[in-house]
Amino acid sequence: MYKRRLLKLVSTASVICLTTLMLFAQEANYPDTIAAKLKRLESAAEKVTYLNEAAYQFRTSEPALALTLARKAKILSEDDQLLVGKTNITLAQLLLYTGETDSAELLLKEASRIFLTVNDSAQLAKSYFELGTLYYYESKDSLALENFFKALPMLQAMNDLRGLAFLYNNLSNLISYMDDTEGAIDYMLKAIDLKMQLGEEALLGTSYHNLGRLYYQLDNVDLAINYFRMSLRVKKKYNNIKGLAPTYNSLAGIQLKLKRNDSAIFYHQEAIAIDKQLQDTLGLANDVLSLADTYLELGNFSKAAQYSVEALSYAQEPRLVRDTRQVVAQSYQGTGDFRKALEYYQLYMSLNDSLTNADRQKSIDELREKYEAEEKQKEIILLSKENEIAGLELDKTRSQLYLALVAIVLVVGGAFVFVWNTQLKRKLLNEEITNLRNQLNLLLAPGDSQEDLSIEAVNSKLTAPLTEREFEILRLAVSDMNNKEIAETVFLSVHTVKFHLSKIYEKLGVNDRQAALKFIAIK
Repeated sequence: MYKRRLLKLVSTASVICLTTLMLFAQEANYPDTIAAKLKRLESAAEKVTYLNEAAYQFRTSEPALALTLARKAKILSEDDQLLVGKTNITLAQLLLYTGETDSAELLLKEASRIFLTVNDSAQLAKSYFELGTLYYYESKDSLALENFFKALPMLQAMNDLRGLAFLYNNLSNLISYMDDTEGAIDYMLKAIDLKMQLGEEALLGTSYHNLGRLYYQLDNVDLAINYFRMSLRVKKKYNNIKGLAPTYNSLAGIQLKLKRNDSAIFYHQEAIAIDKQLQDTLGLANDVLSLADTYLELGNFSKAAQYSVEALSYAQEPRLVRDTRQVVAQSYQGTGDFRKALEYYQLYMSLNDSLTNADRQKSIDELREKYEAEEKQKEIILLSKENEIAGLELDKTRSQLYLALVAIVLVVGGAFVFVWNTQLKRKLLNEEITNLRNQLNLLLAPGDSQEDLSIEAVNSKLTAPLTEREFEILRLAVSDMNNKEIAETVFLSVHTVKFHLSKIYEKLGVNDRQAALKFIAIK
């Protein structure tokens, strides 16, 4: 581990040295306005401030130039710790855009230490905010929440309305993923209120869209549609073309829920057209896959297969490739092409295993690094106080041994649980593949078994009758199938199955499957 980290440090140092030489050699390649401005500035502090501002300005239009400017600012700021911290934040923001999260995290942690030492609350709040954002994108929810809540009281004390607006927005997104939809709505409304106070209407498009999604999660369709339409108006007004695509997709989801299938397909196609116009490969992969999911839910398996295969041609990120392969397999299974379904299920399983192994190894490495860092810190503390605590050395050594044993048990135990869970998932997927093989070998021979239960018998006891689809899902729900198995059987997404189950339970007047089974068992 230490050798690997040492090698990484040496490599990084080499790159920095080479970059230092190249940056000054390339100064003539800066845009004329930047080069001219730098010549007029005398002090290093002025140049660093200007370079950071210019780097942030070019972060989306010319990311390579932005990184070059920020790295030169980093070199010029080395004699001033405050400037180092500010430059670290700018450089970390740019690296986050390019996906270099490890380097961005190191820079932000260094910045927070600097600002904590010099007692600069404004910059410290900014470093905590950026760290929270980084952890949010990495799905490290607890770390993201911790850093956001560190920044919150500082921004409130300074009455930084703009900073608070962005923080409330991020908190809303984070908390919504933690299943607190009402709390997420509260934070999003606060963010919208502050943006209105600041007169930054252009920023409201995304906030309205996010608020619409939250109301949709609460099944408040009217409010959801209202905020999605408000989002479209703002984005069109300020020519936010890229932002239109996700709002069109959200409207497609609502239209599908309202059984307006043609409108749903129309909105999906609008989103895809924007992705093609912007040559946004990642957007195309996601939006074409959404269209395939819609066709899958509508039972149009040939269209679902067509679009999921197209989505696969755009997908590059491993997890997106994995998820797309699963939809392709489900689509072909629906068309009855079991050979292709089997092929894509096997490809899905292969990639899923490699991703699972990588996640498991990453978890173990993180546990080990955390333990080693804690032990190193304890060792430093013990050495600094060696003369004072000589009589307690034996007890502390025992404590360290116990901590080491506990850490090892946690690492091994966590790895065991991870492996066991992975093997269980693999077993379930193997059963699905075996079933496909059997269906293929038997030339699609039917093997259906029916429960002694009729829709007429159930609906005779209900005020609001079940639809054919709801009855089909109810029959599967009171069997031994879980939501994922039901979804695969009826060719729907797990989210849609959950939605149907909530409506079924509402009509039956029950809260869970056991109660539903008792209800339909009563003559």
